[in-house]
Amino acid sequence: MANPGFNKRPEPGRIPANFLVLAKTARVNGCLIYHKPSKKWFTPDELEAGPSEISQTRTYRSDNAADFALVQPHFILKQRIQWVNKANEELQRILEVMKF
Repeated sequence: MANPGFNKRPEPGRIPANFLVLAKTARVNGCLIYHKPSKKWFTPDELEAGPSEISQTRTYRSDNAADFALVQPHFILKQRIQWVNKANEELQRILEVMKF
């Protein structure tokens, strides 16, 4: 007896349902989606378009949804500002050393 759910193949141009849920959750909460391994940011619309970072297997049972995280834009800005400030402090130290 064939079980149609076990041998379901991914449809071209369609992403798995769990990624659609992730995109919808991000949209409702005003978040961006971060792909940890590639360090790329996606809007919900970009994720729904099916970027190459989404991997899916023949059975949909093993995918890389755990590699994606919802992040508030304010957190992203705060983190990037800290990185820029740290780099600026380092640059200022280098400039002080280089003064003749």
